[in-house]
Amino acid sequence: MEPGDRVNIILTITRALEDRDWPEIDLILSEFDLPTSEDTHGGAANYIQAMLRGSDEANMVSLHEYLGGEVIERPVSAEAMRRIWPADGFRLFLSHSSEAAVFVDGVRSELEPLGVSGFVAHDDVEPSREWEEEILNALNSCEALAAFLHPDFHERLWTDHEVGHALGRGVLVIPLMFEKQRPYGFLGRFQGVPCDDLGHKEIAVLLLDILSKNELTQTALSPHLVTRIERSTTANRANSFLSRLDRVSKLPIALLKRLDEARRTNDSLVGEEARTTIDGIFARNDYTPEVVWEPADEDAF
Repeated sequence: MEPGDRVNIILTITRALEDRDWPEIDLILSEFDLPTSEDTHGGAANYIQAMLRGSDEANMVSLHEYLGGEVIERPVSAEAMRRIWPADGFRLFLSHSSEAAVFVDGVRSELEPLGVSGFVAHDDVEPSREWEEEILNALNSCEALAAFLHPDFHERLWTDHEVGHALGRGVLVIPLMFEKQRPYGFLGRFQGVPCDDLGHKEIAVLLLDILSKNELTQTALSPHLVTRIERSTTANRANSFLSRLDRVSKLPIALLKRLDEARRTNDSLVGEEARTTIDGIFARNDYTPEVVWEPADEDAF
């Protein structure tokens, strides 16, 4: 980190905390593994800056982002992108406690066929690679984050850091609530989704629905929906992805041409439901098909 960045982070944290009560200041610092002291001589601002001087940079950056400061982003190499996000899909960071790792990995497995590539740190960080560095690469390249709020989520050292980083970048954060856990802190601004009675596949479908409806994620998700439509082998599967694509207000011409090609070459798209949905998408985007619909005998397929 450049010296100027470090100074700006310290000043931003100071301004955000100096008007708070002493117990709250110490609580926030300690939650991010930053030092505290019984010596409060000199006032809150001097105290906060004294605690931050010489402290771990990663912890300061996480607190800075959690408090709403600008995220200090860095480019993620193409090699790292291939390593972290090996599957073709929308990039979703799955933040979780260690106790929920097996459950979250089950959700990740159900997401991939839906066009969503999930990053689960306990599986996706190679043992030979610095795990903190790899998680930061994933956080700097994810397109949304799902927070699995199990009872021990807040107790895990890195979960708050992960959520704070995503909020600082301005990507969509989805709080998934388990066992009456509710969003807290800055995450409390978002509507939590009850998930106690849902299994792996149901949560995966729920996440796909949220991503397809939200303006922050629709555009990035769209190419992966079109890919799944192209690859669909049944009418039900094709219509399921089409219904999500139909929520996107505006599609680029390249995707419209791919959809046009798919409806002429994929037998799963010959039904009336698919035709109606695709015609609506074309009309909304002022797109004229290259070839008009031809009458088809659906029983032939």
